[in-house]
Amino acid sequence: EAELPELSWTKKKETTTTQRMTPQEAAKALAMFLGNFQFESNSIVNGKPGKHTGESASEWVEEGKSMKCSILIMAGGEKTLMTELSEYDPKTGTIVITRDLPDGQKAKGRFVKWDFDKKEFTSELGFPGGVKGAYRYGIITIDDHGHDRVMGWRGTTTVVDPQGKVIYSEGLAGKKVDSVSVAERKLT
Repeated sequence: EAELPELSWTKKKETTTTQRMTPQEAAKALAMFLGNFQFESNSIVNGKPGKHTGESASEWVEEGKSMKCSILIMAGGEKTLMTELSEYDPKTGTIVITRDLPDGQKAKGRFVKWDFDKKEFTSELGFPGGVKGAYRYGIITIDDHGHDRVMGWRGTTTVVDPQGKVIYSEGLAGKKVDSVSVAERKLT
């Protein structure tokens, strides 16, 4: 069962301003999400509890500036595959996210808050139809001879409809692994 992370800000707090990242900070943030991960989630969809598992594989498009990620979610015998591009935008000083959804539409968003000391990151995505999602992750690392080595992450997701009603929420946990099946797929 996935544990909810203890983050320094709450799910309810709205982010009103976006922090600015330097190119070096963006490279460091993106690097924490590189690699292969397996994850599990406990969720609530329209008031009903559920679970899903999944995997993700991410790699650099341009080292330190952009990466692509393939995400496979498995729930109730169904598999959903999505791709995501995260890239640093020097004009806004943030990481911009474009997620290709299974129905061919796109969700767009950005990193809005981060704390490198605590290794906590918040991103927001806007979906078609005015639906919005907030994603908060705490990165789990160990000291590897004076350098942080990413072992996994814990996070929460909250998705609201245009009226602000929560339609999806989850607590999820992921661990870094050597390989995942989604990494073998050639996705664009």
